[in-house]
Amino acid sequence: LAVSKHLNIRINDIKSGSRRQYVVRARGIAIYLCRRFTRASFSDIGQYFGRRDHSTVIHAYKKTKSLTDKDDSIRLAIDEIVERLALKYDLEQSV
Repeated sequence: LAVSKHLNIRINDIKSGSRRQYVVRARGIAIYLCRRFTRASFSDIGQYFGRRDHSTVIHAYKKTKSLTDKDDSIRLAIDEIVERLALKYDLEQSV
C-alpha cells in the first residue's frame, strides 16, 4: 500500500499481470520491500502479488536490488517509502 500511494498506482495494478514499465517497477519495489522488512518467503510474496511463482519474485527482488545501485530515482523512491514506513511502524532501517 505504501508503494501504491507513493507512486500513485492502484494496488490492483501492482498485483495485476500488467507488463507496463511503471507497473513492473512499482511491483519490483513492493516485492523488494516485502522481502526486506518481513519474514515472508518468496512463495508467500508471490501469492500476494497475483499468484506469481517464487522464481518470478526472486527475479523481481534481485532486479530491484541491483537497480538501487544504478538508478537514482528507484533508490530515492525506496528511501522515501522506507522513511515513511519507519516513522509509522518503527522499522529498523539498517536491515
